[in-house]
Amino acid sequence: MDLMGTMSMNTNESLNNLLSNTVIVNICNEGIEILINSCSIQDGFLLSRVLKTLVGEGLNIISCTSTRANNRILHTIQTEVRFL
Repeated sequence: MDLMGTMSMNTNESLNNLLSNTVIVNICNEGIEILINSCSIQDGFLLSRVLKTLVGEGLNIISCTSTRANNRILHTIQTEVRFL
């Protein structure tokens, strides 16, 4: 890799870390899907707090996946409404 390619990659990584955390909520079937795009674990984002809140609001967590991409962490949470 040449010097220009290395500088470009480092600049892109720095820009990704400057982007704020985003949350997208979609209604689907019997629950909701939550997509969270966060800069890193070091920034203090606590996935466990989100999961605890969802369960406290009466939702069952069906699945929760986390993926690291471009120095960011992408969480996908699938839920369904808990019927009493």
